[in-house]
Amino acid sequence: MSDQFEDLDTDDEIQRWIYASRKRVGETVREALTTKPKEAVDHPAHYNAGNIEVIDAIEEWGLGFCDGNVVKYVARHRHKNGLEDLKKARWYLNRLISNMEKEANGSQVQVNS
Repeated sequence: MSDQFEDLDTDDEIQRWIYASRKRVGETVREALTTKPKEAVDHPAHYNAGNIEVIDAIEEWGLGFCDGNVVKYVARHRHKNGLEDLKKARWYLNRLISNMEKEANGSQVQVNS
C-alpha cells in the first residue's frame, strides 16, 4: 500500500478516506465550474488591465468591426497572446485601410476575405 494509507488500519477507514477525498475534489471542481466561466465571459482579465474595459471604449467611441478589433487586440496583447494579438490587430488594420482606400476611390468595399 502507498504511504498515504499507512495510518489507515481497516478497509472501512480506507473507504472513508477515499469518499472524503472524492468529496473534496468534487467541491473543487464544482467551484471551478461555477465561478471561472462567468469571469472569463463577463469581465476577462485580459480586457480589464486598467480602469476602462475595452468593450466600453469601443462602444463609447462608436467603432466598427475592424477598428474595434484593432483596439481590442492591441489592448490585450500584453495580457494574453502577445505577438499573435499584434498580428491580428495588423490584419484588421490593413483591412480597414484597404476598405477606406477603396471607398475614397469609389470602389466596392471588401466584405468577405
